[in-house]
Formats: sequence, structure tokens, C-alpha cells
Amino acid sequence: VTEATVYMFVKDNFVYAYSYEQNKTFCLPTNFTNKATATEVTFSFTGVSGTIKGVYYSNTRKQYAVLAGTNVYVCGEDLVAKYSFAVPASRSVTQYNGTTAEAKDKTLFGEDEYIYLNYWAQGGVTPAIVAYTFDGCKLYDGIIENAVHGKTNNEFKLESSLVVDGDLYFTILTWTSGASGSALFKTSFTSIK
Repeated sequence: VTEATVYMFVKDNFVYAYSYEQNKTFCLPTNFTNKATATEVTFSFTGVSGTIKGVYYSNTRKQYAVLAGTNVYVCGEDLVAKYSFAVPASRSVTQYNGTTAEAKDKTLFGEDEYIYLNYWAQGGVTPAIVAYTFDGCKLYDGIIENAVHGKTNNEFKLESSLVVDGDLYFTILTWTSGASGSALFKTSFTSIK
């Protein structure tokens, strides 16, 4: 499983990692002693069209949000899509040098009643967050300012992000002449609650 294509969610106190490149889901052990390994499990969603790029499970709603193409599908415990709603194919974002670019890569994550889409692109692009309710109502559409992470070149990319109580946590991978590193950043946006 390559780290760039794995998305994690929690269901019934277990951590799952979904790899869209391998079209597999792995259940991670709750006890990591003695070299514990992940168990492969199967999540076969019915009624979802296109390559699945992200999965989030709401333990509050007992429903899955599944990102495939330009749609979010809401599936029940039976893994069958109940309905879907369209999301933008891309977002205009500001690069480190002040120019704009179209961010087409999307990751999906959530927080109880809310679904978040993070739009980004490789190198020099500010992440953009779009928030929805599970019924597809858009609640927030905003860009995280470059000043938050302070990078001034294009040798970085957004690796992952998570929203918790209105705070956005995200990691940025950086590299210079073969050396690389990763850093965690935090910023806030207008709460949707």
C-alpha cells in the first residue's frame, strides 16, 4: 500500500485504511505490540460509479460517504448507495507565488455529521476546503492562506488533512536536493456548527 493513496476512517472503534490503488481495505490492529499486522477486509460498495478515491464512515449517522469521480455517494451499513450529490471537479486556488491554479485532486474526510473535501495539487498550491452535510448542502467553501505554512517554493505538497471542531490540521511534505521532511500545521476557519 503506498502512503499517497491510503485514506483512513474509524468504524466501531476500529481503524480502517482504504487504498484506491489496490481497491482494498485494511483493518488496523488496536494493539500494535509484537509486530501486529493489518487484516485485509472487503468493502464492496454497490451503486457507486467510478474509481473510489476516499471513504469516510460516520459513527453518528451509521453511514458511509464515498468519493468517486465528481460525486459523493452516501451508503448505508449494507454498503448500498442510498443517494449521491455532485461536487466541483476542481477548485481555483492560489499558489505560493500569487498565481492561481486549478486544483483537481480531492481527498474526502469527515467529522460526525459533516463531509469535507480537500482540493489540492502537487507543488505550491494552497489547500481549499469545501464542507457539506450528508444530504449535500454546502456549508463552507474556503481557501487556507499561504501564510499559514510559509513555504516560498514549489518543492512541497499537501499530504493529508483532518478537520476537528473547526480546526484544520494538515501535513506538508517538503524536499530539497534529495532531502525531505514533513511538518504538521494547524489553522482555523469559520465554524460550521
